[in-house]
Amino acid sequence: GANSIWECAVLGKPMVLVPLCGSGTRGDQEDNAAYFEKAGAAVVLARENASSEKMRTALESFLDADMRRQFGEKARSLSGTEKPAEKIAGLLYTEVNKTFVGV
Repeated sequence: GANSIWECAVLGKPMVLVPLCGSGTRGDQEDNAAYFEKAGAAVVLARENASSEKMRTALESFLDADMRRQFGEKARSLSGTEKPAEKIAGLLYTEVNKTFVGV
C-alpha cells in the first residue's frame, strides 16, 4: 500500500503500480498511483490498462538504464531530503520551550 510505495520513493526505485480499482475499494490506491504517475515516478496499469501485455511492456521499458534512472530520480525527489525524526524532534522542542518560557 501507501507505505510500500513511499519506501520505494525514498530508495529511488522506479515502479510499475497496479492499484486496486472499483467499487470494493476506497479509491486511495488509484489516487496514490496517479500521484506517482503524474510526477513521472511510476508507470500505472489501472482498469483497462491492467493487462499482461501492458505489464510486459512496462517492465521491459525498465530494462533501459536511463529509463530506470529517470523514474528513480523522480521517485526520490518526491520524498524530499528532510529527516522525519529530526522534524518531529524540532517541533516537540519548540512546543516544550513555548510551554516553559516564563515559568
